[in-house]
Amino acid sequence: MLENVVYPFFHIMHVVVAHDPYFQQKHDACGILGLFPIQKFIVMLKMLAYNVVVDTCDEYCKLGKSTSMEAWKKFCNVVKECFKTKYF
Repeated sequence: MLENVVYPFFHIMHVVVAHDPYFQQKHDACGILGLFPIQKFIVMLKMLAYNVVVDTCDEYCKLGKSTSMEAWKKFCNVVKECFKTKYF
């Protein structure tokens, strides 16, 4: 039963990460790894599922407001572009 719930989540995340390099984990200028793709993805799903604003996700996933907003816009565009033939 758990597979039925988890698989769509990871499938969408892998499609989004493969389509847009913004969601891939990268090193910053100091050589420190940035955010995990799943951190950005969880914020998007939390905002969708609970209809919450960006500020409530700041502490939960350690994303700033501007990062959350940028990720939200990119996430919506990627989902629309990747899944439009199947669902829209």
